[in-house]
Amino acid sequence: MNPFKEAVLFIDILTYVKRLRPDLVITYTIKPNIYGDVACSLLKVPYAVNITGLGTAFQNRGALYNIVTWMYKVALRKAKIVFFENSENRDVYVKCNIVKKNLMLLSHGERRNMGVFGYKHMEEIFDKRKVVKEHFCNSLKTPIE
Repeated sequence: MNPFKEAVLFIDILTYVKRLRPDLVITYTIKPNIYGDVACSLLKVPYAVNITGLGTAFQNRGALYNIVTWMYKVALRKAKIVFFENSENRDVYVKCNIVKKNLMLLSHGERRNMGVFGYKHMEEIFDKRKVVKEHFCNSLKTPIE
């Protein structure tokens, strides 16, 4: 990890969010989750987070684990909602006190193979959309239809 490249990435994200001024930012994967969420906090732009996996930082309890855990605690402090694609990842974040339980929502993955799972899970997807809509409708400049 090159600190200069990381700083440039953060500044790029900060500049982009400042210029765009979105109603809501939803981030995926570790760097956008951390850098994007800190940028949104600084700019007072609401954000939601999707945790796609734990990654290598959580595999060993070394310095990287401690740094990433601390960074996630800072970044997720003001998140409106945090989506987890599986309960195992959610449980790690609970155990590490990274995010408040009332902000967590289990999404059971971002993609579905309808040939394998059928359409019974579509109701769950629409229920999740309803939760997001209820969380953000009052604070958005443009309502969600």
